Amino acid sequence: METQILELEKKIVRENEIAGKVKQANSSKRLQKQIETLESRLNNVTVRFDTILTRNNKLREEIETLRICKATLDNFYLKLHKKLDQQWRRMNTAVEQSTQAYEQRYVAL
Repeated sequence: METQILELEKKIVRENEIAGKVKQANSSKRLQKQIETLESRLNNVTVRFDTILTRNNKLREEIETLRICKATLDNFYLKLHKKLDQQWRRMNTAVEQSTQAYEQRYVAL
């Protein structure tokens, strides 16, 4: 009977060892699956981040181009505004001279 007990205890130990190895293998597979999942998520986030960085750089370039364009247009606007002011002054001077000439003629008559 003792031999049967010893054999059963040995069998239990072997079964526990086998169960431990199976558990460890399953745990290893689960960890590998988690690693793959996390690596996939990291890859997706990295791709999105790179896409955002690329778009950000394009927008910065566009903003810089628009700033240059605005500076050019502001300069052009100032030149036109000065020209318009000169035209208005000349026109007002001409109107004043015309009015004075008319008044002088009217007085002379």
